[in-house]
Amino acid sequence: MLHTRLLRLAHYAYGLAAALAAVTLWGWVLDVPRLRDFGAYFHPTPPAVALAFILLAGGFFAAHRARGLSRAAVLACAAAGLLAVLSLVEALGGVALGMRFAFFGAWHRHVPDVMSPAAAMAVLLLALVTPLPREPRLFGLPASSLVAFVTGGVAFFAILGLSLRMLSFDIAAPLLGFSLPGAAATLLASIAIAAARPSPWLVATLTGRSTGAEVTRWLLPAALLLPVAVGWGRLLAERRGLFSEAFGVALFTVLMVAAFSALVLWVARMLDRSAAQRAQAEEQAGEQREWLHVTLSAIGDGVVATDASGRVRFLNAAAQRLTGWRAAEAAG
Repeated sequence: MLHTRLLRLAHYAYGLAAALAAVTLWGWVLDVPRLRDFGAYFHPTPPAVALAFILLAGGFFAAHRARGLSRAAVLACAAAGLLAVLSLVEALGGVALGMRFAFFGAWHRHVPDVMSPAAAMAVLLLALVTPLPREPRLFGLPASSLVAFVTGGVAFFAILGLSLRMLSFDIAAPLLGFSLPGAAATLLASIAIAAARPSPWLVATLTGRSTGAEVTRWLLPAALLLPVAVGWGRLLAERRGLFSEAFGVALFTVLMVAAFSALVLWVARMLDRSAAQRAQAEEQAGEQREWLHVTLSAIGDGVVATDASGRVRFLNAAAQRLTGWRAAEAAG
């Protein structure tokens, strides 16, 4: 059941990534800037990035419809990887290879940028693992999970940097030139790869009853989503002139401190409640074991209890008379 839900999530995520890419392509065709950058006022999404994610999504769906290695999936992902490699060469080597899609400039006087190195590397990594029918391992780790972690982390910090208006995030990662739609599509594709081939850690985190798994399920989504949501809300308020940038930074800091403090207190309360329920369950189990021990000791039939390995754990009085073994001697 869990794997089915995760696979459905993967299909939705890659489908949404392809939809974002298609919207940005239409933004170039119709010359609508808001469709190219989603109103982020930073870098518009290069057409090569949009086309690459449409190809990746097609390769993903083709790979999951086929039972083995799908030729259509390989061709689609190879085309996306080729776009990434050519863009990387053009960006770093200064060689004109047509990855700027300059014909858009003839329509509306704005020549698109080439795919940034960060976006090109993300597309290339996703193109390598998307069409694979089996899960290879790199450095002892599942390749899909490793790629999803790297590309998703890069995309998340790009979105966080854009939401906080901290271009130093772009330089340090380095993520300079990573557009908002491109970062969102990369993050969605990473989620799709991780969900389609879940690692044992992901399955244990989603289904485990341990304290670590429960705390991860409670805290990790808030830690990822809350700063981005509050940051974009702050940006929108500043652009509408509701308050200045200095006040926005102070307000963001206060909100983050208050929100995470409340979250920590809520998690602590939930852990206390869980510990109390566990202690009550252990007490009830102890009472039941004692009652069962007294009952089995008092009956006239011989009872021998063993563990899963066949080692003797309990003999009642009748069993001791029948076997000639005392309970202390037979234990183990």
